Amino acid sequence: MAFAGFGRRAWLGAAAVAFSGTGLVGCDEMRRPPGQSPLPAELAPPGPDPVRGAITATASAFAEQGRRLAGQPQAAARAVAQFEYLYDAIGREARWGALVPSVRISLRIARDEIRQVIGIRPEATGPQIVQAMAQVVRSLRVRDRNGAAAALSGAIFAPGGQATVFRLNRPGPMPTAEQATAQLATEVARLDAQGGWAGSVASPEAGFGSTLSPGLGGGGGSY
Repeated sequence: MAFAGFGRRAWLGAAAVAFSGTGLVGCDEMRRPPGQSPLPAELAPPGPDPVRGAITATASAFAEQGRRLAGQPQAAARAVAQFEYLYDAIGREARWGALVPSVRISLRIARDEIRQVIGIRPEATGPQIVQAMAQVVRSLRVRDRNGAAAALSGAIFAPGGQATVFRLNRPGPMPTAEQATAQLATEVARLDAQGGWAGSVASPEAGFGSTLSPGLGGGGGSY
């Protein structure tokens, strides 16, 4: 893959420091625009902007190809939901128009990989996945594995139920998710440092596709 030669661990660490230092404090351009629904409380990352928080959180969760999620189904459910959330937001909000096209391509491939590993049907929407994963986290928090399985409908997950809970407990390697989320965090940190967001601030009227690739987004609906 394209990132294999970058000294992955050092590169990821530098990206995380740069992003957290510049992205979450004093960046008015990238704060959550009016009308964007927040993530459910069980999934919400810290900070005023849930999309930026999800970018930081997923870069950490999917590091080392997502291996740190093994044996942590709550953390896996949260990471999957946060990725779907940020993917939809980047496809919908004009403020992300400054991202280079390669980032959007990487995210699209990563979403396919994550869905295949977890067993999420291609036609499932981002909001459906987010709401289901929020219920999984709520149920597993009180050790209700049956409740978590009930949230994973076969209409959205394949095969769903306990089998998908098992996949969340033992997700396979996700190298593309690692690379895409790290690339996204690095690109946002670069744009912050260089003041590269000019002309990309969303207005409430900005719709999906106004500045972004039509291949990103497509989740539709609201949270």
